[in-house]
Amino acid sequence: MTQTLAGADIRGYYAALGIQIPGWARTEASIRCFAGPDAHQRGDRDPSCSVNLEHGAWHCHACGASGGAFDAATAHGYSDRAAIDLMVAYGLT
Repeated sequence: MTQTLAGADIRGYYAALGIQIPGWARTEASIRCFAGPDAHQRGDRDPSCSVNLEHGAWHCHACGASGGAFDAATAHGYSDRAAIDLMVAYGLT
């Protein structure tokens, strides 16, 4: 079971990764896949990835990539240490 991270700035965390979350999204946000954009036809023009705004987990319903906030950072090329530092900065620990 995944816990809600009270006080975490999940939108800010993903924005720091360069992933924009739509402002209208409340619990789940649909975005373009960032883990394997080349695995999608037409560049994932219709967003197939969802991010949970309560705990930061994400899942691409097209290519199957998924993970938590840490995995999102490492998918963007962050080292393990840099990913953890970013998570701490945004209250995701």
